[in-house]
This record gives sequence, C-alpha cells and structure tokens, in this order.
Amino acid sequence: MEIHRHKGLVYYSFEILSPYPHLKHGVFTRKAPAKLGGDLTFAFRPNLPVARVLTSLSLAQKALGLGPPAMVKQTHGTAIYLHDHNAPAYQPQSPDELLVGYDALVSEPKSSLLIKLADCQGILLFHPPSKVLALVH
Repeated sequence: MEIHRHKGLVYYSFEILSPYPHLKHGVFTRKAPAKLGGDLTFAFRPNLPVARVLTSLSLAQKALGLGPPAMVKQTHGTAIYLHDHNAPAYQPQSPDELLVGYDALVSEPKSSLLIKLADCQGILLFHPPSKVLALVH
C-alpha cells in the first residue's frame, strides 16, 4: 500500500491497482484536519451534524479527484446495490436519503462508490476489461 497525504487527510492506495490510473481509489483513516476536530467521518449518525459528514466527503472527493459517491446504509446483509451512472444521481446528502439494506456496491465505469468499515474487512473487486468496480462490506 502507498500512503498519501492531502490537506490534512491521510489515506492509502493499493499499488497493485496502479496500472489502472482511471481507477482512483483510497482507504481513508479517521485522521482529519483540525477544522473537523481531527476526526474524519463518512457515517451519518445521531448527534453528529450532517455538515460534518458532508465536509468529510468533500475533502475525500477533492483528495481523489472524484465526484460525489454513491453510498448506502450498510446492514450486514447480502443485498447488492448496482449503481448506474446514467441514472439520476444518487449521492445522499442526509441520513434520510441513504438506501438501506445493502452491503455491496457495484458500479459501471465513471461512478464513485463509498463503503464504510470499522471492524469489518472490506473487499475491492475490479474487472479491468469492463472497468466495473465492486466494494463489499
């Protein structure tokens, strides 16, 4: 893994994916700039201002040079969300906008995806010929 730093954020990328420069990816730590209290978060939680999550998302997007990601409320299930980049945008801006019940996201090319991990192992799958990406929680 390669370590990256961007305006106070720390994240990692997988060297094995470097032959695919169009596959921008990052595994972010919780370390964040002081304006976020030193804590990066992508999870909408009770008693946490929505603006803090949106700021964290924006900082990560800028670090990777990506658009807003599709993300879901993960539930330790088996359902898969297929993100179609030609469909109307699905980039939730509040907890009420999150699709519920998915633990894997699959994209077509040109999509941004995000999963959250704590004590679970995440899996990134990429199919180079089709440029399809899957993130599994």
